[in-house]
Amino acid sequence: MGIPDASHLQIAVLDSLSSEKSGRELRARLAKLGYKQGGPAFYRMMGRLEESKLVEGWQQLSEIDGIQIREKRYRISAEGIRCLEQVREHYSQLSCFGLTS
Repeated sequence: MGIPDASHLQIAVLDSLSSEKSGRELRARLAKLGYKQGGPAFYRMMGRLEESKLVEGWQQLSEIDGIQIREKRYRISAEGIRCLEQVREHYSQLSCFGLTS
């Protein structure tokens, strides 16, 4: 089994979606990991992940500081979980990382 055709950033997104998150929360999490993207680039990437069926996204009304906004929310899909598991399996087999016994 080979490694999926996904970038490091896309894998970081999948890994960060262990629980449902808003786009704002997800961007903050990725920034802590060193991945800083502007809003338009981030949402284009998320659109590609949705088209690839790796994540599911929807709009939801939320309230922030007393103001109602329409917020994009995301969760990892079953296909995204499979992709993430393949990546983990691939890297666990690389002895140069000390991940095998």
